[in-house]
Amino acid sequence: MSSCKVVAFLFSLLLTRDEVVLAQNACPPCYGGEAPFLLEPVRPGEEGYNCTLAVERAANVVNETEACKAIQLGTYQGGCCDSPPEGYCTLCPDGGMNFTADKVIPRGAGNPQDYTCANVEERNQYVRDVTEYEMCGATPRFLSRAWCECLGVEADCNLLCDDGNPPPDLTKAEPVFGQTCERYAFEYSGLTEGKCSLSAATKALNFDAKAFCCNEVPPENCEICAPGEVLGDPEKVLQSEFYGAVTCGEVAEHAKYLPNGQCKRFINTLLDIPFGANDACCISGSVPKAFFGFAIMSSAVLFALNMFVV
Repeated sequence: MSSCKVVAFLFSLLLTRDEVVLAQNACPPCYGGEAPFLLEPVRPGEEGYNCTLAVERAANVVNETEACKAIQLGTYQGGCCDSPPEGYCTLCPDGGMNFTADKVIPRGAGNPQDYTCANVEERNQYVRDVTEYEMCGATPRFLSRAWCECLGVEADCNLLCDDGNPPPDLTKAEPVFGQTCERYAFEYSGLTEGKCSLSAATKALNFDAKAFCCNEVPPENCEICAPGEVLGDPEKVLQSEFYGAVTCGEVAEHAKYLPNGQCKRFINTLLDIPFGANDACCISGSVPKAFFGFAIMSSAVLFALNMFVV
């Protein structure tokens, strides 16, 4: 047998041995070895997590490795499995309790009430509510590290006004979603240094929190009314399917602080208002209908007075 054939034969044996070892110590797709209960593949073009593909990938990953734990986190986040891997993606980097447990995290658009740092550490929902699967760094728990004052963790980004101070009134709330400036300060604390510039932060939060909370002139990147239209009755109440009752004036005010590129999405889809805020709030012309009503009434009064004088 030639030397080349011998090398090829030994290499094939080595591969076979590695495959056997991997098969014996492959990563369970669900933490604890439970069987995944959701395996239907996601249809093309549909957002979500593909449990079937995750199971296939886990078979080629060694158990107890970082790659394995990331898959197990993803299968939990995607609804394939019942629990996330223990000891992975903890609030503080050291996995300990060196944080301010009773510090309050103010509610946001997706959180109906305030919660505490202890809640974030204890409840699995804070590693499940994500837009990016298998990434601990994208979870609400990880993003709370600086705010919760984990030992040795400093925020890469802070919501500060031009004078270097925090916003003057952290209780100030934007009109549509009700998020306070304190909530925006919390969200800033979870941004990386690369996303801390004004434009990057505004894009990340879908709102110019600095201008709003520091009482600056809004950038007005977004107007809910098209050219040639004006806001009709600012007190007109719209019923959003998700956010409840909002007025046209509140929608118009919020829109002023949106980043470029988010205007249409906010007006037409984000609010879940039938036919969109534009159709509901805007009228043709340069003067609101209320003014025309006032003008007609005033003309009638003047005409009556003139008749009386004559």
